[in-house]
Amino acid sequence: MLVSSHIETEVQSDFSSEQKMLRDGVAVIRNHPSKFSDDLLDRAHELVKLAQKLGDKISAGYLHANIIRMLCQLSRHRESHEYGETVLSELRKLDDNQPLMAALNALSAAANNYGDFASSMEFANGALQIARQLNRYDAIGHITSNIGLDFTYMGEYDQALEYFKQSLEAWEKAEDSEGKAHALLNQGLVYSHFQDFNAAQSAFYEALELYQKAEDISGIAATYRNLSDCSMIEGKK
Repeated sequence: MLVSSHIETEVQSDFSSEQKMLRDGVAVIRNHPSKFSDDLLDRAHELVKLAQKLGDKISAGYLHANIIRMLCQLSRHRESHEYGETVLSELRKLDDNQPLMAALNALSAAANNYGDFASSMEFANGALQIARQLNRYDAIGHITSNIGLDFTYMGEYDQALEYFKQSLEAWEKAEDSEGKAHALLNQGLVYSHFQDFNAAQSAFYEALELYQKAEDISGIAATYRNLSDCSMIEGKK
């Protein structure tokens, strides 16, 4: 009995240690900024195996979604798409829809990057449906922005503007000033295309104020660049 108890305790201890390793690893990967590395991608694959060993389907789902995102950020867009297609059926079976939402959004970005805008919007609309069911305004802000970009690249600017407006509304509900700034910047670009320079400059200046408050150097630079372009185009009319 003493030997049996000792073995049981060791097994339980190992299991708890692996659970902690998985939990901590998933947290690091989910909260990691967008500058990924091949090493982090390898670590994510290792954690998928650990999640499968422990029977933790939800953690495996979040890892799958982030692997798709990592591959996309590493400009391995086709590979991102192929990996996503292999795991989507598994993600659709989960009780938690958030990994599926994240995976669909990442697949949308991947398809956008290799010019398949129809697939990009199909994935994005699937993600958007889940985000709305969950009242995830931050996710709605991201996804509607991506759909707006798809329409922009396709030259359908009226549709693009509508989705950028939806994105701004979602970011306002999420109380996310950076998201609001991005949405305003995108709106300004569409207004510039329409040569509605008053509306464009108004959107750009609102975005600039938000970027300045956040001390977002890249956002400030992009906004000044677009204001300059807007003024140059208006001056040539």
